[in-house]
Amino acid sequence: MDRIEREKSMLTPIEIPQTQFDKELPVMLQRTSCGIASLYTGLRYMGYRLPDYSIFARDYVSSARYSVPTYFARTQVRGTPLDIPIDYYPSETTNDLDKANKIASSLGNGDIFHIWKKEGDSSIQPQMAFSLSRGFDHRGVNPFLHQLGLPLKAEIIESSKLPDYLDPKSFILASIRQNELGYPISAKLPTQHISTHIVPILQIGEIGTTKLALFADPVFINPEDALQVRSVQSIEACMEKYTIITPE
Repeated sequence: MDRIEREKSMLTPIEIPQTQFDKELPVMLQRTSCGIASLYTGLRYMGYRLPDYSIFARDYVSSARYSVPTYFARTQVRGTPLDIPIDYYPSETTNDLDKANKIASSLGNGDIFHIWKKEGDSSIQPQMAFSLSRGFDHRGVNPFLHQLGLPLKAEIIESSKLPDYLDPKSFILASIRQNELGYPISAKLPTQHISTHIVPILQIGEIGTTKLALFADPVFINPEDALQVRSVQSIEACMEKYTIITPE
């Protein structure tokens, strides 16, 4: 048993992690939904019963609202129409439609979709949850938790310093630069325009003199590969910010 396997075995086992590559989702969403899959894994880790992941992801994407003109890729999930935000454009130019189409097409890999624009509604409160151009948005977590009726709250921490201790009833959504975690090329994040990757940190503890974090990376299809252990120091070195989810 190598060092990583020994470290995993000394930490509490969790329910099967959720991969972002769910076959019920369009490819463009599989490739950009690491944050949604991480949120799903974290909530299941806390013991909450959730709908099938594809439905959960569909509902999270649909929770986004914009007060400015927004381009969408119209596709479907399990036979139900889904409009996936691509990006919003407060100051439109003649190149915006081409830009939106290029983003969606580069991620689609054969997906059937068409691009359309919804005009902004200045009377609504915008909710930035997800877009193909930016990926997961931490600001969408709190409203979505309320939408689900869960007694939880999410706090965005604009820091690369993890807490010394993580309560068993909490978890973290960490924005990391995945290429600095030392993965094989087969597990690289399959997008080029989104700078960070989201993983759920489920436990923080110490083994000997080393502080370690257990996370379940959604980029792996095999759940046995998804569970990863790294030193807290190495994660902090490639982390930009995180959201901590705790009971209200």
